Amino acid sequence: MRSDHRTTSLNEPDIRPARNHAEAEEIGSLLLEEIAHPGFIPGPEFVWQGQGFLRPTLIGAWSQNRLAGGASLSPYMEHTKAFLGIGRADAAQAVARLIAETDGIAVRPDHRREGVGRKIKLFCDSFAAQHHAAIMVSVTTNEAAAGLNHEAGHIVFERCDGLVIKYVDTVGEPLIWLHDLDGTIPEAAWSVSVLGKTYGPTIVVGEQRAIRRGNADKDIQWVFAVDAAGHAVA
Repeated sequence: MRSDHRTTSLNEPDIRPARNHAEAEEIGSLLLEEIAHPGFIPGPEFVWQGQGFLRPTLIGAWSQNRLAGGASLSPYMEHTKAFLGIGRADAAQAVARLIAETDGIAVRPDHRREGVGRKIKLFCDSFAAQHHAAIMVSVTTNEAAAGLNHEAGHIVFERCDGLVIKYVDTVGEPLIWLHDLDGTIPEAAWSVSVLGKTYGPTIVVGEQRAIRRGNADKDIQWVFAVDAAGHAVA
């Protein structure tokens, strides 16, 4: 049977979610082969099932009927689990719906320097926004990944700085939670970007400075806030 993978031109890959388990397995294998520190374990739930809020999804880029690159995209879960653990199910649900995370992007060696990684990154942003995410986060693990995020318009934190999420609504007390990097990857750095608006609550994203030589300040630098009206610099 002929594959239905298509390209819009000789130079443009066909980028889309995995349609079946075979495609998901192919994308997952590529990510595990090419990413030194993958942040996910591919499984059947990474096949896109339809519309609604974002769910774990594997994204593939096909060129000439062959997988050229892939990515793992999912709701951001660390703050979701933290808020749920302190009894704030409302905040946990909002964060899961409004914050997306790109867990990893990989490109086959023979398709590097073709802009495939950047195109996948931009597709992930667009796809997450279409499914109601207002913010995208990811962890870059090397200089090349940080550069790709810069090119895609994301804000890349200093290495080893923490990601702070502040959740504010009209119901409960504001919540602030830190997701610190554990230091196992020396070049790791958070990357963040605004995708759209929220459906009501305000989410403020901040960068907590790591202690460095000549700098003992660990204060939070607020980066941006997103609410139902849009976003602004915090």
